[in-house]
Amino acid sequence: MTVMDILPTYKPSGLKTHRSSSEPHDRGFVEWLEKKLGYPLFLFHRLDVGTSGILLVAKTSEAAAQGTLLFQSKRISKTYLLITKKQASSTENLKEVVVSSLISKKRGQWVSETHSKPNSETKFTFLKSFGSYQLWQAQPFTGKTHQIRLHAQSLGLSILGDKLYGGAPFFRLCLHAYKIEDQENNHCWQAEPPPFFEYLEWLLDPQLCALLGAVDLREQLLRWKYLQGETYRLVHAESPSLRIDRFGDQLWIYDYHHESLSMGSESLVDSFFQNYQSKPSWIREMKNRGEQPNHSQLKPKNNPCARWVICENNITYELRADQGLSPGLFLDQRENRLWVQQQSQGLRVLNLFSYTCGFSLNAAVGGASEVVSVDVSSVFLDWGKHNFQLNGLDASKYEFWSADSMDFLKRTAKRNRKFDLIICDPPSFGRSQKKIFNIEKDLSKMVSMIFDLLAPRGKLFLSTNFEKWTMVQFKKVAVQSLPTKSFRELEPPIGSLDFIEEQTSILKTLLFERCEDHN
Repeated sequence: MTVMDILPTYKPSGLKTHRSSSEPHDRGFVEWLEKKLGYPLFLFHRLDVGTSGILLVAKTSEAAAQGTLLFQSKRISKTYLLITKKQASSTENLKEVVVSSLISKKRGQWVSETHSKPNSETKFTFLKSFGSYQLWQAQPFTGKTHQIRLHAQSLGLSILGDKLYGGAPFFRLCLHAYKIEDQENNHCWQAEPPPFFEYLEWLLDPQLCALLGAVDLREQLLRWKYLQGETYRLVHAESPSLRIDRFGDQLWIYDYHHESLSMGSESLVDSFFQNYQSKPSWIREMKNRGEQPNHSQLKPKNNPCARWVICENNITYELRADQGLSPGLFLDQRENRLWVQQQSQGLRVLNLFSYTCGFSLNAAVGGASEVVSVDVSSVFLDWGKHNFQLNGLDASKYEFWSADSMDFLKRTAKRNRKFDLIICDPPSFGRSQKKIFNIEKDLSKMVSMIFDLLAPRGKLFLSTNFEKWTMVQFKKVAVQSLPTKSFRELEPPIGSLDFIEEQTSILKTLLFERCEDHN
């Protein structure tokens, strides 16, 4: 095994190493890398979902087999860092200890037993402390599932954020794979830990720590070239109440605090800016989301511009703080917009619920022969036309229809017009002058109408952020009005790592192809 056969990677906390089923939507970090790089990877090393840090994968099956042998023969050493909120007095004067036990699975759970012949061994070394928090180094000499977590628990040092093994609550598991050394070939791979591993005093403010940890993760993703440019989600699931997007030189902050917590929210944001960067920002209060959305307030911070221009995937957009509840671009669709750009050459493309026409613009830049944008708001369509012009495209050569999407589908079906790609990202609830769209009631019917407009082998890109549905429920509703043999499901574009969630992603995407012989 040579260093050229090995790909060192940084696995974020909250993402499993590899897929656990054959479902096309079930992807782990390795599958994400394979799609990004365009070639297969081979596993010989794994990290738990909550564990961050250095992960080695092989570029060939032969290198993976050799790597496995090196780990088994203990010629590759691993060093982890962990934070614990001290729970047992038995470790008061402990500086170094080796734990050996038998780790096995019983009744669906991993257990560690010291009274049986051991199959696992971990060396723990105390590094430093601050108040009740301690930083330890762990060196596993074997590679059993959950080994470090179980052994830390047995010492009364359950890892901070480890819900399964008694750790104190925290926004993530504070276990980090810091270093891997190959003594035989004299190689060493490292991944720096989040800053709160160094500055334990930050842990006294868990909410601020979560925000700063999120920023560090995005900086790691940029450093490892998993993110590019300056449009990305800066804080996502790390905070229960704030979502922060970076749009070029400005931040857009969604504040989901309840009314009673608004002052605490403002204090938290102030602390965040003091420790991160005092970027011009807009703070959108979302306390009445779904009830009285028009009562949401928008607050400026550090003198932001009401309108500014950003670049995403080589396309220019004007963002606006003075129109609507968002600045005009939803970043969770960034990779999907890029996919549309790459797939659209020569295609007839229809974009329903087009908002400011981001998908439409990518289709046009990608060389689509026709691009049709449909939205009930003429204001948003005019905004979309402006973005076309910003990119040197003559908006008059493309179609923009201010109409209800369901009505547009009915009228277009009567004209027997066909499309090669139809994009549908409907709201959970929408209102036009005469109609109300409810995704739970109307999606299935809409999908059936869309399929009537698809050319043979035409594709439907369908997505939603409707939080009540799982991916399974979304798919079930989407296809329930379609004949089984009328379509086949394709693997959708990969998401972006700045939207990591341990639970099911809020954004759900389906991709279908109409069968060629279906009438």
